[in-house]
Amino acid sequence: MIIIGCDYHPGSQQIAYVDTETGAGQERRLGHREEAEKFYRDLATRGAEVRVGMEASGHGRWFERLLGELNIELWTGDAAKIRAKRVRKQKADREDARHILKLMLKDDFPRIWVASWDNRDLRQLLWHRHRAAARNLRRSGIPESLVKTIGGWKTTSVFHRYAIVDRRDMATAVRQLAEARAKNEHSSTIVGEFEAADSPSTKLQ
Repeated sequence: MIIIGCDYHPGSQQIAYVDTETGAGQERRLGHREEAEKFYRDLATRGAEVRVGMEASGHGRWFERLLGELNIELWTGDAAKIRAKRVRKQKADREDARHILKLMLKDDFPRIWVASWDNRDLRQLLWHRHRAAARNLRRSGIPESLVKTIGGWKTTSVFHRYAIVDRRDMATAVRQLAEARAKNEHSSTIVGEFEAADSPSTKLQ
């Protein structure tokens, strides 16, 4: 098995890796995305069993998808715990990659659970459908309190995160405001005419 410690950055990654069968190790810096993709695809083409360890990051989605596509095992670690286990506190990309590799080899890597991409895509779909349900219920004229009960939103602030306001909603609001103003202006005109007709000066005439 090839075990790789990866210090990931948006523009590149520093890796330290070792082949557990031969004991051969190496360090490299891989540029994103072409150079890194070629490196991992070459490993997959060789049929090598590969495990990659890296700190949890919100910038590596394309990389996680690539490893999943190539059936390369990815271990995601708790960044704070990984740093806490470092003896030397000074930060350097090469040292960080070596540190992650050492933790993996010692079976001391603070791994965290991360949902698979299929599960993440399903969660995202459900979230969007939940939002659409909030919008459609509200548009149907159902009171907000009842919509919150149906959707399971316990607080108004949480409900408002889900309640989509799109252009059609805004156009409807603008039209209703215009209609309300026109109605008020019409009512004001009628009241004004009535008051004028009922004034003393008008009666004397």
